[in-house]
Amino acid sequence: MAKEKKKVLVISVHPDDETLGCGGSILKHLGQGDEVHCVFITGGNIYQRQLIDNINAVYGFTSIITLDFKELHLHEMLNELIEALSKIVSIVQAQVLYIPNRSDAHSDHRAVFSAIMACSKNFRYPFIEQILMCEVISETDFAPILGENTFSPNYFIDISEVFIKKIDVKKTGIFAAGVAFGTAGIKILTSKDAKKLYTNCTAAVLRAKSCIMKTATTVQENCEDIYADAKTINETKYNTEEVVLDSVDENEEA
Repeated sequence: MAKEKKKVLVISVHPDDETLGCGGSILKHLGQGDEVHCVFITGGNIYQRQLIDNINAVYGFTSIITLDFKELHLHEMLNELIEALSKIVSIVQAQVLYIPNRSDAHSDHRAVFSAIMACSKNFRYPFIEQILMCEVISETDFAPILGENTFSPNYFIDISEVFIKKIDVKKTGIFAAGVAFGTAGIKILTSKDAKKLYTNCTAAVLRAKSCIMKTATTVQENCEDIYADAKTINETKYNTEEVVLDSVDENEEA
């Protein structure tokens, strides 16, 4: 019996959050023939619109919706967010939702989490089967080291078969907060904050083991200092998984 096709709704607060948070899962859904709809909460300026076009060119979403809310002010527009997202959820009727992590350091992500949870309760939207919170890695290291801010995944998706393609998404300029590694390479980065961000992103990539060693080698050749720092980070992390996983936190509705 053929596997039933799913409808999937991805909530991306800023263009590129969908790739950092659940890009491998998106590719896997698309490969299975599922419908994948992506909502960009922000994306009104010229750069963001071009980025969204690039993102859609890579994934080929079933549909994209850009709401054009103003960045850094989403906490002031909670009612408007709930109204807009409620309409989208009702129209798409997706069984699976990918949403921001509630404890993200970015206030926009926390606001959107609150909004989407308000309009995804199963007694109002009985078609929803699964809600998955995603870690957007560009924000993780900026959060205070407090228990309530810790992303603790309890649901894992094997994306080994599509991981290299997820890494290749960076070539379109969609990687790490919308700043492209691109052909110019990592050496274009000069600020300490930017270097820290890319160092930790590189560390996460290196933990993917053998299937992405070619990518790691390329990073090493182009930026020895970031590669060395990334290796140091990984010496303190425990990772023995043999497959590459997208980490998501499953949120069960009562």
